[in-house]
Amino acid sequence: MFLVYVVEKFKYRGEVSSIGGRYLYFSVFEKKCREDLFDRDDELQAVLNALDRGDRFIVIKGVRRIGKSSLLNVALSESKLPYIKVDGRRLYSEFGYITRDVFYRVLESELNRLVGFRKSLLRYLGSVKGISVLGSGVVFEPSKREPYVFEILDQLNEWAGRIGEKLILAFDEAHYFRFSVIRLQELIASSLDRHEYLYFILTGSEVGLFEEFLGFKDYESPLYGRYRVEIYLDRFTLEVSRRFLIEGFSQYNLNVSEEFIDKIIEVFDGLVGWLSYFGYWYATQGSIVKDLDIVFKKFLEEASGVVLNEISHLLKYSPRYRFILKAIARGYTRWSEIYRFLLLNGVKIGRPRYNVLLKKLLDYSYIKKKDDSYIMADPVIKYVAENKL
Repeated sequence: MFLVYVVEKFKYRGEVSSIGGRYLYFSVFEKKCREDLFDRDDELQAVLNALDRGDRFIVIKGVRRIGKSSLLNVALSESKLPYIKVDGRRLYSEFGYITRDVFYRVLESELNRLVGFRKSLLRYLGSVKGISVLGSGVVFEPSKREPYVFEILDQLNEWAGRIGEKLILAFDEAHYFRFSVIRLQELIASSLDRHEYLYFILTGSEVGLFEEFLGFKDYESPLYGRYRVEIYLDRFTLEVSRRFLIEGFSQYNLNVSEEFIDKIIEVFDGLVGWLSYFGYWYATQGSIVKDLDIVFKKFLEEASGVVLNEISHLLKYSPRYRFILKAIARGYTRWSEIYRFLLLNGVKIGRPRYNVLLKKLLDYSYIKKKDDSYIMADPVIKYVAENKL
């Protein structure tokens, strides 16, 4: 049983997140304050209501660059509850795998951040073998004895119960834990059974893989059938995209034409991450260019660097993905058209394997299916597939 509410992310060169103390919708950083979060009040309230009701397992889903991390940040801030946040993508990016050492490093840092506000936690953490209290913080000492995560959770729960508060454990981009020695599903399932004061919030972008990783429909998964609240972030509608752009440009005192607004909406199809990134880029360096076609080409060239890095990891698994993406980007959208494109380009592939790769691209949210056609899910990925692969 579960409740469903249908209501990203880059590395940037930019520095500007506010002007004269005002936060900007086009800031390229993840949002952290409620006033920064545009038109996500219902989704935010759904998270806060779930926490207030005592729902201990919350899942936030949506495609890439839709604002899940920002919603999580603001929900953690607005809840006023103590929390520990782990970014799965950041952990994965270091080695292409989430090792125990990397996980412990981040967990140690987050525990020390929390101890900075809640000194009473020190005594509980100090009782975990493999963790030492040093001054006003804690140090993991695996050389003496590697601390067990479930022992840490036991002490966190005991501490939260003693002070009478809920403690949130947030895992952003949790699906990256499928590449890990840390068995996140088992830890969550066990904690839901044993720790009444620990609350879990998970986000995931690659929706199909995220759902498969959690295993809610897999009777062999430890999370099978678990009650949870699911909150799905959808793309901005045309009307919301228009308001977002108009208000965002006004914060930079830029007057732009309706034609320009319409073109942005058409290109970025309600993906708030790209809308925000483009708005910031245009306001800070793109507005000197008057030809709209050149503006969009310059931006797509710059933004493609982010996407190329993502796709390079995908192509390591199979170079055939390159031809499938290229076919769809060029307008070959039906199953038979894409397959024929592969064969004509010398790709030797049987139909069963071809179906597997198509499903993977759907699971990764690189493409989406509309009726009997496959289309690109992201305009920048489409540009890269057409021009860079």
